[in-house]
Amino acid sequence: MEQHYLPMKSKIRRSKSRAISMTIPKLTKFILLVAVGIYLTGCASQQLQLGVNAFNQGKYDVAASHWNPLAKNGNPYAQYNLGLLWENGLGSTSKNVNEASQWYLMSAKQGFVPAMVRLANIQKANGYEEAAHSWYVLAARWGSQDAITALSAWGKSIPPADLLQQKQTRDAIAQQQAAEALGKAAYSLGCALGGGSCSGGYSQPSLPSVTDTYRNSKPTSVYSDKECSSDFSCGIGYTCVKAPLKSRGVCMRSVDEYGLKQYNMPNTNSVGPNLNLDGQCQFNTDCPIGFRCDKTYKACVKK
Repeated sequence: MEQHYLPMKSKIRRSKSRAISMTIPKLTKFILLVAVGIYLTGCASQQLQLGVNAFNQGKYDVAASHWNPLAKNGNPYAQYNLGLLWENGLGSTSKNVNEASQWYLMSAKQGFVPAMVRLANIQKANGYEEAAHSWYVLAARWGSQDAITALSAWGKSIPPADLLQQKQTRDAIAQQQAAEALGKAAYSLGCALGGGSCSGGYSQPSLPSVTDTYRNSKPTSVYSDKECSSDFSCGIGYTCVKAPLKSRGVCMRSVDEYGLKQYNMPNTNSVGPNLNLDGQCQFNTDCPIGFRCDKTYKACVKK
């Protein structure tokens, strides 16, 4: 049974939405488009992961060969990874912070938060403090702890993570709308195939309400059956959670402490072994209500 992972606190407001009607021909087209989208995303993720695997083995040129086509086609994760190669001068890629900055900039403009932080680091080190401050602030508004730490050490004020909260709200609303649309489409298709009149209409199952206030708590994790070597193996909304000192783990869906799904982006820090020996918890009492402490992963999992 799939379980869920909470990366950080958030604030989600309840929202009502209309169910979207869908005819049977439109449903067929919708399913086709979704299938194509999943296929293309899967191919990109596989190529990205091949690069990560090569990078972990010290085969930096092989990693670059996987990431270059993706980066040139606009993949923000591949662009960020190429930035790391250029910034550190790995393999036959010479060290060039200007080139690294260009890749980070392209990734950051697409909203990839770690790229914002790396770009800001380079800009600050080279005297472009105003630009660096802007990127740090933007990353902090997306909830980046690295950006918050940098601003704090710099003596700058810390902005609220308002952009992250807005995105989580939009995602929650979009998810509910999609569930209503697919539910109604499936109902209509079932009636049509069964020869029914569907006179009773479709009724959306009631969803649990979400409170506006969240308690302070540690991040909460839960696991699925899919093994992983990094967040890139799992996809958006999932985190690769590993036992201490382990290089492989399981994909955990991200949730808040109430079980509401979160949509965190893959983190490059998830590559390699987990060096956090303490984990998230030691005992069940370390976790929010409704979660238990998994002794293997030292993570709070939903009961």
